[in-house]
Amino acid sequence: MYFLRASAAKGFVLLLPVAYALVELRFRHRSWKDLGITKDGFVKGIIGNWHLFVIVVLVLQLLIPWASMLLWPEYLQHILARLPWFPSAGFAALFGFLGLTAFSTLIEELVFRGLIQERLGWFIPQGVAVVVASILFGIAHWAPGNPAVVLADIAGVVLDGMFFGLIYARTKSVVVCWVTHFLADIVGLLMLLTMVGL
Repeated sequence: MYFLRASAAKGFVLLLPVAYALVELRFRHRSWKDLGITKDGFVKGIIGNWHLFVIVVLVLQLLIPWASMLLWPEYLQHILARLPWFPSAGFAALFGFLGLTAFSTLIEELVFRGLIQERLGWFIPQGVAVVVASILFGIAHWAPGNPAVVLADIAGVVLDGMFFGLIYARTKSVVVCWVTHFLADIVGLLMLLTMVGL
């Protein structure tokens, strides 16, 4: 029940900046490209940032669940508890989860990279904008539990967010960040499920 209430609240909060971005498109006459939504340079963005892509999609998503299973099982259980899909729910739920993940990662990248990080970068150094947007991204993934575990979980999400932020700072493409984020979530989920034997 907690997950449904938290998801609804998070979804509502994330849709407010998206609504703001749409208002900017309409009334400030900004283009989709100004918001980082363009297919131009997608392949170049991935290739030019392959090292960041590999770290956040593969290394972190494989290493963190593996290390947590060996060293801190409570942390692994905390992460599993905030997932919206479980294998026992069947394949229909899996496809629903993939669709939800694709949509939610797009919204998160629009909000945290295309809107928050981009706007902060107008007023503060880009590195600071990456850090601030990543901290907000981590806080948005808060789930209740043991304070030490919750803090470690948020720190892991902040770390992922910093890689997404670096990729955005280098490409100015929400699309590149979105694909990276989506693949990282899928690899992370597969690793989690493999590690717990589901």
